[in-house]
Amino acid sequence: MNTFIESDSLKKSAQVVLEELGAQGLITGETTISQSVLTEVYGEGGKINLIRTCLSDHGRLKLLMNTKKGECDLIDFAPSTIRQAVGNALETARISPPDPAECISDERENRDFSVGPQAAETERMLSSQEEFQATIKADFPKVSFDSFSITHELKDTVYANTAGVLLSERRGVYGYSGIMVAREGDKTTSFDFIDGNFSDFETPLMERYGTRRKF
Repeated sequence: MNTFIESDSLKKSAQVVLEELGAQGLITGETTISQSVLTEVYGEGGKINLIRTCLSDHGRLKLLMNTKKGECDLIDFAPSTIRQAVGNALETARISPPDPAECISDERENRDFSVGPQAAETERMLSSQEEFQATIKADFPKVSFDSFSITHELKDTVYANTAGVLLSERRGVYGYSGIMVAREGDKTTSFDFIDGNFSDFETPLMERYGTRRKF
């Protein structure tokens, strides 16, 4: 599944934030904005129930006005939303105590970074889920899962400030998590939880992070 995100659009949105800071009379500020794509293979009761993709945006800006700080979250990157967020942060700064230690980073070396698996291999996610469930049934028949999921998240993040800094990172990571319980006759254990992150499928999930020992 192609989950590639274009970071150029995030850089443009970050630039809109900086321009809006200037339009409202501010010369010092910064913003961090991100977009993520989460692909999930989810199962209950030993069966795979769904495969879904979730998209999310998040942003935050900080401005300084005479050493007074104002901050605000961005729920989206539309110019009207950015304009209102800068205005809200400005109102916060006006009533905030001064802090001479507040500052933003100077430009050193602007770079684009890429870390981890950049695309969700859904077929591998499915086969890994099926292999894991089959191992549980064969080796630990008294244990069952209330829920278990394998995910891949690809997250693009851009940081920019009024000192000329512009950094971007595209980070991909796989993860798994589940809630399990064991039953024997009329006896039931309390719930337990497993989770972890990984970058490839070379090692079976049962053999990661002491999972087999926990079972």
